[in-house]
Amino acid sequence: AAGTRGAALGSVPDLWWRAGGKPILILHPLQDAMASPEQGRAARDAFGAQADYVEIPDCGHAILPEQPAFIAREICGFLKRQG
Repeated sequence: AAGTRGAALGSVPDLWWRAGGKPILILHPLQDAMASPEQGRAARDAFGAQADYVEIPDCGHAILPEQPAFIAREICGFLKRQG
């Protein structure tokens, strides 16, 4: 974990933040105590048409164990739309 953190801190965000212009999927849990719905929506607005944005109801920060079927469905749909 420390190596990953160090690599992230030493990187240049402009090189990776926009995912090279490729489509991205933002899955935002609505009951996340660490990131409010407003933060998720701000990310959606910042990425504009590049991002598919999905709010996850009845879900906190641990999205995979809390809503595995929902997450799988959204990821599969996103990948199918990419062709």
